[in-house]
Amino acid sequence: MIHSLPVLHALRKKFPNAYIGWLVEDKAAEILINNPLIDQVYVLPKKKWKSQGLTLETCKEFHNFIKILRNEKFDIAIDLQELFKSGTLTYLSGAKRRIAHAKTREFADIFINEKLKAHDIFDPNKPVIERYLEVAQYLGAPIDEVIFSLPPVNDKAKNHIDNLLNNIDKNKPTVVLVPATTWPSKHWLENYWSELLDKLAPDNNVIFTGSAQDVDLINRITSKASTNDYLSLAGKTNLFELIELFNRSDIVIAPDTGPAYIANATSKPAIIMVS
Repeated sequence: MIHSLPVLHALRKKFPNAYIGWLVEDKAAEILINNPLIDQVYVLPKKKWKSQGLTLETCKEFHNFIKILRNEKFDIAIDLQELFKSGTLTYLSGAKRRIAHAKTREFADIFINEKLKAHDIFDPNKPVIERYLEVAQYLGAPIDEVIFSLPPVNDKAKNHIDNLLNNIDKNKPTVVLVPATTWPSKHWLENYWSELLDKLAPDNNVIFTGSAQDVDLINRITSKASTNDYLSLAGKTNLFELIELFNRSDIVIAPDTGPAYIANATSKPAIIMVS
């Protein structure tokens, strides 16, 4: 999701008066809601529908959801995710022009009628942001700058971070460690994090962050370290507070995970650790 935000900026720059809607699953909606470049966020309640199962009620809700999309009479639909489910929704939107790359995963391009040159999605020489921006370029939008449009941080979030960071040493750099990711294969070894904590703690404010589910992992990491000089904010920040925390940090160290991309979007240096 974060990687696609530069496309939004480019399209809004090219089409300042266009109506731009964004279809997104509920789990990723927060990063888009209240974004000033988007006219409407259409939140697909995947979690709710999954819990309901394939019932008559779910089918009715899905039908109504698609009806809302089609009533907007979109001229163009762009499938950035390029999976079967996103391709299906692109088709069901009713847009006359449906744009994505050719030879997508899961045969999703069968729903597309304007296809860009195919790419190997795992090509290390073709970053995903560049691949996404090709769609904007195809539509005549400028892609000479990569700008991430994050939701604005309100005073409540700023005050919450003020309180959490009240006791850190303002004369030291602040390093945020984000050790967890939803993909175990992307985890950096716990003892590596412990060694890193010991090396960083004497000269930096070291802050761990993550969800409440990451507390046990962080406790295991810190228990193996020699220092107790760190602050754990796991489970204590929402998305907007996390953005504000990154705004105040000097560097963020994380595996290949969403918070690393958010840190990059705040223009803070982000180091991605791999095993």
